[in-house]
Amino acid sequence: TRWAVSNLWVGCRLWNLSLVSVMVLTVCNILLTIRLLHSECPSNPLPAPQPHPPPAPLHVEPLAPCPATTSACNLSSSPSLAVDSRLGRWDSGRLFKMYDSVLVGEMFVELSLRYSVSIATQSSIEKLHSLVQVSHHWTGPISVALYAAGDHEYKLLQAYVNFLRRCYKPVRERVTFHLIFPKDKLPQTPVA
Repeated sequence: TRWAVSNLWVGCRLWNLSLVSVMVLTVCNILLTIRLLHSECPSNPLPAPQPHPPPAPLHVEPLAPCPATTSACNLSSSPSLAVDSRLGRWDSGRLFKMYDSVLVGEMFVELSLRYSVSIATQSSIEKLHSLVQVSHHWTGPISVALYAAGDHEYKLLQAYVNFLRRCYKPVRERVTFHLIFPKDKLPQTPVA
């Protein structure tokens, strides 16, 4: 019986020690929470918002009909997405080569100075058609990174971007194009 009483006493002491530890931790947590809620940091008011000029009203002009055939397009006179494969920059993993501002919109620089926000997006040729709608709804600068895997896609992108710029004034004025190629499919097309 003496052994049982001794074990009971040790068990009670451990229980009491655990209970006291939990109580001390609870009180410490409560005190720290109260201290954090009553922080001594000065409450600086937020700076007054800067007034921005109201955006220009949305004006969608009727588009001039585009020629139906590529022979009448005269794409040679319009700027193209010509890149020199010796230039450009690599991403951090050297998996993609990027060419910045390959084709800059006619009003892109002016719009970038006037607007504090720009739309930046990425696309491949499959989704590039949505750029027309975006450029009609957003009157600020638009930056588009185009992905092309090899010469075939690069040539298609050149033709399609030339078409969009020729037929849609908002694309021609507001959009700047950048190109991205995977390292194993850099364009082999000679520079125009």
